[in-house]
Amino acid sequence: MYPNPTRDEFTVEIANQLITNNKVEPQVYNFLGEEIPLSIDFKAANKFYIDLQDQSEGIYFITFKYNDKVVTKKVSLIK
Repeated sequence: MYPNPTRDEFTVEIANQLITNNKVEPQVYNFLGEEIPLSIDFKAANKFYIDLQDQSEGIYFITFKYNDKVVTKKVSLIK
């Protein structure tokens, strides 16, 4: 994920071997654990953008689910 920290939108790239036969389902949560509605722009099978420009400054957690696995990453939003 980059850039991190971000001012509005950030890019997520997922290793091809993770998504070859799997549907990756990203979810975004704020620091309080509330799910944030996503604005995702898929540019390729393994690359997409998530826009947080309408959200408040702070820490957000991006969770990716695929198969039986869950991966969580942190991104900082600065204004």
